Amino acid sequence: SSGLTQVSVTLSQSACEAQQAACYAVVRNGDKEVTSGKRNLRLDTVAPRVEVVSPVAPVSSTTFRVDATVGCTEPGVTATLSRAGAPDLSTPVVGGGVTFPSVTVPVDGDYSFTLRVADEGGNVTTRQIPVTVASTAPTLRLVVPRTITSDPDPAEGVQAPVSVEAD
Repeated sequence: SSGLTQVSVTLSQSACEAQQAACYAVVRNGDKEVTSGKRNLRLDTVAPRVEVVSPVAPVSSTTFRVDATVGCTEPGVTATLSRAGAPDLSTPVVGGGVTFPSVTVPVDGDYSFTLRVADEGGNVTTRQIPVTVASTAPTLRLVVPRTITSDPDPAEGVQAPVSVEAD
């Protein structure tokens, strides 16, 4: 008889990147086997792995670099770095990583960026990147008494209380 039969197939492991596979059906018809034509398909069940390399500490300039390692994706897919109120930046994944060499913000402060990588299978990974920009060094001021009139332990030398204030 003719008709459509659906069979579920379970993969024994996840497919990273765009892995090629082929399937075909073999049906027994009495003592004979009937084989379908081969069907090629692409498997990609794992989202890209993204780890931010820099910045991981405050930066000292309003123009800075953002780097991330990217795994489990095809070379050349696009990574996008975005910040509310600013144009998106895009660059291809090359050699297992992405680099945005000149990310610019208007002034010192705290910013939130989103790094998004989508592979050819449509799997998406996003990472939030908080960045603190502190390009202006603080002004430091030593606070020292003008006169020291007593020392509780003269055997260890003169002890002076000193503190530092930052603006």
